[in-house]
Amino acid sequence: MNSFERSARRAMLKLALYFVIILAAFVLQTSAGGLMTVSGTSASCLPFLVAAVAFYEGPYMGGACGVIAGFLSSVATSTSEGSEVLILSLFGALCGVLAFNYMRQIITSILVCACGYLAVRGIISGVYYRMFFSVNMGMVLLEHFRALLLSIIPGIVFANLIRITYRRFSEERQ
Repeated sequence: MNSFERSARRAMLKLALYFVIILAAFVLQTSAGGLMTVSGTSASCLPFLVAAVAFYEGPYMGGACGVIAGFLSSVATSTSEGSEVLILSLFGALCGVLAFNYMRQIITSILVCACGYLAVRGIISGVYYRMFFSVNMGMVLLEHFRALLLSIIPGIVFANLIRITYRRFSEERQ
């Protein structure tokens, strides 16, 4: 087996492991009464995974993982069809561009991007519920803030799994 076939095999195995990690995070975050649910609020780990893949692999891979995570997320939620796919894929591409041009590839940068994404989603949701359902915007923002705080620890764990996978399969073996 030549070196091209070996590197292609390693890349495919790395992509398969990324998919398994995203699928495991999705199952853990959407299971009823699961490990990542506290008093009715569940953690959202998919933005952390999309940001981690984008930071280590670049904007194209970040966008592709955003499509996968968005598809899984839209299957589990009642949002309009395809909106999660579009939003998470654009988020992954943006994180990849930020990582290669402006930010360092460290866990703090991943946390800043993913928490920023969750905060913006919370503000948009608060405005939506205030405009159409006359719900107190403060209560909606408080609920999203609880979800953001609950998402940080599992997000760090899953982002580190992505980092370990990237480092393990990106270094050349003699």
